[in-house]
Amino acid sequence: CRTGDILCDLTHSSSFLLQSIISHHLYFFFPEQYEEAVRDLNKCLEIQKSNLDPDNRLLAETYYQLGLAHCFNKQFEPSTESYKSAIKVIEDRVANLDKVVDASYEACEEVVLQLKYCLKIC
Repeated sequence: CRTGDILCDLTHSSSFLLQSIISHHLYFFFPEQYEEAVRDLNKCLEIQKSNLDPDNRLLAETYYQLGLAHCFNKQFEPSTESYKSAIKVIEDRVANLDKVVDASYEACEEVVLQLKYCLKIC
């Protein structure tokens, strides 16, 4: 880490600050600084991966931004890989949420059955 490097300073800070950097596309306001954006977005990913669930949508957003940075820098293969990683995170999220919905539905069905039983005996 370089002294004064904002990402190094934020390494031990909340991921909210990192996300605000990514969300506001800070790096793309400065023309032709795509290599720096790639470096910093990779650092953000490293920090996010160690602090967030692997299906967290913030990871998908970072991968997407990294794909853009690679694309603008005419690095199409890494760009494609970043986009694929973003898609995988979202697919994993959807699959995990489906499991939660299924479990909730089963729990609700059980409650309905119990209520019906209670109504019969009352």
